[in-house]
Amino acid sequence: MLIRLFIPLLGLMLCGGRVSAQHALKPGRNKYERGTLRDKRPVGRWDYFDEHGQPELTFDYDSSRIVFARPDTARYWLQTTSGWQLLRPARAPRLLGSFAHDMAQLARGLRYPPQSLLGGREGRVVISFVVGPDGQTRNFLIEQSLAPDCDQEVWRALSQHFYAWIPAVHLGQPVAAKYYLLATFRIGDSPAPVKPLPQPQAPGYGHCLGEVVVTGNVHLQAR
Repeated sequence: MLIRLFIPLLGLMLCGGRVSAQHALKPGRNKYERGTLRDKRPVGRWDYFDEHGQPELTFDYDSSRIVFARPDTARYWLQTTSGWQLLRPARAPRLLGSFAHDMAQLARGLRYPPQSLLGGREGRVVISFVVGPDGQTRNFLIEQSLAPDCDQEVWRALSQHFYAWIPAVHLGQPVAAKYYLLATFRIGDSPAPVKPLPQPQAPGYGHCLGEVVVTGNVHLQAR
């Protein structure tokens, strides 16, 4: 099974908050992160990088502050006293870690469900989730369904990643923000190249993490 992944470049915020996180990678031994673990928890300054090795974020776990982050001037769906509004927050929601790492892990964890693969089901799943004021993810919702097993597979994989965030700030207060993920299931040995999204928005929805394309081969599955 072949998995192709498109990762759009997303900007980051400029100030920090107190957030806890766990890390599965060994610090300093991979291209996504560099830092120190003590009792299996990050301490001191940690540097996070994108898929090209460029800095995304430097976070000081001792002071719970962002030292460096890419600017982010995008608009997000934010939950305000007037309901959900598409706004440019004072601080954008930011994954506490390497965005490229979590996208790569997500892509590796997705599988084409055998029933849909053998049944020839292809298409797109769109799933949304909310990054709460506490930086935790919640309210996973299938916005566009393909088949129950495909929907569940995307739900399962996404819920295991992107769980520690620095929340958005609007009018001086942390607020909930909404994200979307596109997952396309395609059958065949040589899938068409994944084209970049024209803007960091899921068409008809809102701010998008990116698109993951999962491909499967019916002949290989039948063996």
